[in-house]
Amino acid sequence: MLVLVDPGCATPVAASNQLARVHDAIKQIGVQHYVVSITASVPSSDFFAYAHSMASDSPAFVWVSKEAVPAQKLYSMVIPSHVLIDKNGVIVRKWPSTSNFEEVRSRMANEIIADTRSELASRE
Repeated sequence: MLVLVDPGCATPVAASNQLARVHDAIKQIGVQHYVVSITASVPSSDFFAYAHSMASDSPAFVWVSKEAVPAQKLYSMVIPSHVLIDKNGVIVRKWPSTSNFEEVRSRMANEIIADTRSELASRE
């Protein structure tokens, strides 16, 4: 599972509880979680501090190359977005965005977790 974020954007920062909840739940079912920033608008050190505060045991990656730009589809994705990728690198599911409302974020996290469990069960 990739979670695409930009800590310089207010939305992922406000949704950090949703992101952490998904991280904790999918970790329990054996899904690796990665925090990724394609569009980081903050220094790399700030991104890594943000990623660590949200999911201290998740590997974090930030796009820093000035010469190679990310694919437009990645660069223009809504953040935060959760992207479930299978072992072959194929995108299985994606869940874009979040909400300003805690109750909605909670429901969104529950849906991501339930969908991920369902995907795992269908592949067994």
